Amino acid sequence: ERKSCVCLTLYQKLEMIKLHEEGMSKAALGLKLGLLYHTVSQVVNAKEKLLKDIKSTTPVNTQIIRKQSS
Repeated sequence: ERKSCVCLTLYQKLEMIKLHEEGMSKAALGLKLGLLYHTVSQVVNAKEKLLKDIKSTTPVNTQIIRKQSS
Protein backbone atom coordinates (compact mmCIF):
# COMPACT_ATOMS: atom_id res chain seq x y z
CA GLU A 1 0.00 0.00 0.00
CA ARG A 2 1.38 3.40 -1.00
CA LYS A 3 1.43 6.24 1.49
CA SER A 4 0.10 9.64 0.55
CA CYS A 5 2.30 12.70 0.12
CA VAL A 6 3.36 14.60 3.21
CA CYS A 7 3.34 18.39 3.25
CA LEU A 8 5.90 19.82 5.61
CA THR A 9 6.01 23.40 6.78
CA LEU A 10 9.15 25.47 6.53
CA TYR A 11 9.44 25.35 10.32
CA GLN A 12 9.33 21.53 10.29
CA LYS A 13 12.02 21.36 7.62
CA LEU A 14 14.29 23.78 9.48
CA GLU A 15 13.79 21.88 12.73
CA MET A 16 14.66 18.63 10.96
CA ILE A 17 17.87 20.15 9.55
CA LYS A 18 18.80 21.57 12.96
CA LEU A 19 18.37 18.23 14.71
CA HIS A 20 20.38 16.45 12.03
CA GLU A 21 23.22 18.98 12.36
CA GLU A 22 23.17 18.39 16.12
CA GLY A 23 23.91 14.72 15.46
CA MET A 24 20.56 12.96 15.23
CA SER A 25 20.50 10.33 12.51
CA LYS A 26 18.01 10.46 9.66
CA ALA A 27 16.47 7.19 10.84
CA ALA A 28 16.00 8.55 14.38
CA LEU A 29 14.48 11.74 12.98
CA GLY A 30 12.02 9.69 10.95
CA LEU A 31 10.95 7.71 14.01
CA LYS A 32 10.64 10.84 16.17
CA LEU A 33 8.60 12.77 13.60
CA GLY A 34 6.62 9.85 12.22
CA LEU A 35 8.11 10.22 8.74
CA LEU A 36 9.75 7.81 6.36
CA TYR A 37 13.54 7.78 6.19
CA HIS A 38 13.31 8.77 2.52
CA THR A 39 11.33 11.94 3.38
CA VAL A 40 13.83 12.99 6.05
CA SER A 41 16.72 12.26 3.72
CA GLN A 42 15.25 14.41 0.95
CA VAL A 43 14.81 17.40 3.29
CA VAL A 44 18.27 17.11 4.85
CA ASN A 45 19.98 16.62 1.48
CA ALA A 46 18.17 19.67 0.02
CA LYS A 47 19.37 21.88 2.90
CA GLU A 48 21.51 24.18 0.74
CA LYS A 49 18.69 24.80 -1.75
CA LEU A 50 16.20 25.43 1.04
CA LEU A 51 18.44 27.96 2.79
CA LYS A 52 19.21 29.67 -0.52
CA ASP A 53 15.49 29.96 -1.28
CA ILE A 54 14.81 31.47 2.15
CA LYS A 55 17.52 34.11 1.70
CA SER A 56 16.33 35.06 -1.78
CA THR A 57 12.70 35.62 -0.84
CA THR A 58 11.58 39.12 -0.04
CA PRO A 59 8.90 39.85 2.53
CA VAL A 60 5.47 40.64 1.17
CA ASN A 61 3.48 43.69 2.30
CA THR A 62 6.44 45.62 3.59
CA GLN A 63 6.09 49.34 3.99
CA ILE A 64 8.75 51.97 4.31
CA ILE A 65 7.75 54.59 6.85
CA ARG A 66 9.53 57.89 6.58
CA LYS A 67 9.51 60.41 9.33
CA GLN A 68 8.64 63.87 8.08
CA SER A 69 10.95 66.60 9.20
CA SER A 70 9.16 69.53 10.78
